[in-house]
Amino acid sequence: FLKKEILHWLNIVIKYDTGDKMKFELVSDHKILTEFYLDCGLEIENGWEKSMNPIKSLAVFEDGKIICAATLSNRFNRTILDYIGVIPSMQRQGIGKSIFQEIAKGCGEIYLIARNAGFFRALGFSEIQDNDLMSECSGCPQYNLKCFPKAMKRG
Repeated sequence: FLKKEILHWLNIVIKYDTGDKMKFELVSDHKILTEFYLDCGLEIENGWEKSMNPIKSLAVFEDGKIICAATLSNRFNRTILDYIGVIPSMQRQGIGKSIFQEIAKGCGEIYLIARNAGFFRALGFSEIQDNDLMSECSGCPQYNLKCFPKAMKRG
């Protein structure tokens, strides 16, 4: 038992229980997060952990695999929800909402760029005009052709 706990610490994965059935884990292994976010269809670049300045990533594991994850970063002197994903077979079950509520604890204002603004409106986000945030999308070849992102804020 002790060896297993030490291995978790060596992998920099810290478990804690939220009191319900889901256990959220702080994760600093950006390689597994990158693979997960790509599998969820999110636009993500290799090396994002260096340019995005992540401050916290949470995940829920089932049978050793991530079923949902979220990452907060600090850019433009703001807390930004950079990534949130749930595996397709687990979507529409409240898991995305649960992980967002957990990662947002203790945060004031949270900003994001949303491709699915409806999901975030349900979490209390409102659309805003923000040139700093939108500047990250302006170089994307899909911008305003296939992807119509919205800058949003909560808090």
